[in-house]
Amino acid sequence: MGMESFYIKIRFDSHKPEFETFSSIRTFFARLGFECVKDKQHLILDRKLFLNVFHNELQTELSLEGCFSWYEECMEYMYSILMKMTEAEHEFEVV
Repeated sequence: MGMESFYIKIRFDSHKPEFETFSSIRTFFARLGFECVKDKQHLILDRKLFLNVFHNELQTELSLEGCFSWYEECMEYMYSILMKMTEAEHEFEVV
């Protein structure tokens, strides 16, 4: 997205093995009702947001990248993702 993009980061308290492979990431989001696809360089969530995954043996962090050109709609969409994660009882913090 580039210079006009913004991010929210979602940090889990521990390492989450469901984010180690594309297949497991796709399954995680499919259970929440979102489609995750992969192009040559990015993971794309519902054809709207870039998704980056960072993890080590202690914790897992997701980064959702949106675009300022549709900021209000994008923030509502990001919020809906967070709410579905909360409803599915995933413990995380937004940093």
